Amino acid sequence: MKVQLMSMTSHEFRTPLTAISSAMDLLEARLHLDGQLSAFHRLQLRKIADEIFQLNNMLDEVMTLSKMAGNNWEADRKPVAPNKS
Repeated sequence: MKVQLMSMTSHEFRTPLTAISSAMDLLEARLHLDGQLSAFHRLQLRKIADEIFQLNNMLDEVMTLSKMAGNNWEADRKPVAPNKS
């Protein structure tokens, strides 16, 4: 049950993050078209985008942990070339 909750929660958080990201893109485009996209606006929009990116990375990690906890994890085993340093 924990695994399902982790997976569901991760997926449910992605929807509002996608909506926030889309709204941010629309706001940036509108400010640009209106000639009002200042350095301040760019900085704030970049901060929002960075936070969205961090949250998405965190959700990816939760999904990975969920798969591992649910034994739905399969290692991709392949030979690695030796380091010739």
